[in-house]
Amino acid sequence: MATAPTASASTVGNWGCSAKDGGRLCIQVVSDGYRVSFDNQTMVTKRLDFNLVWGGNPSHGTLTGDQGSFWSVPGATNSYIFKIGVKDWAWPLLRDLSTGSTYSGPTV
Repeated sequence: MATAPTASASTVGNWGCSAKDGGRLCIQVVSDGYRVSFDNQTMVTKRLDFNLVWGGNPSHGTLTGDQGSFWSVPGATNSYIFKIGVKDWAWPLLRDLSTGSTYSGPTV
């Protein structure tokens, strides 16, 4: 179970990015939830999967998956909108199925 951040409620328009897995993993609060994106800045095609950890309870988070894994080619930006409504906080998880690694992004 994930540990919740101490941030206040998410605000539509807030966003954050971090360098992960040879690219940029970003999250933005949108009116109906959260847009998660990955800019593949490598020269490698990757098999990736987006997930989202979110919460309204300060003691734990809920993990939500998207519609499955996808291929990300060099130079591509891939994104997914998690239509779960705006919660108190959320952060993205990126699974790289090519390497078995998991990366977490910034909290909004």
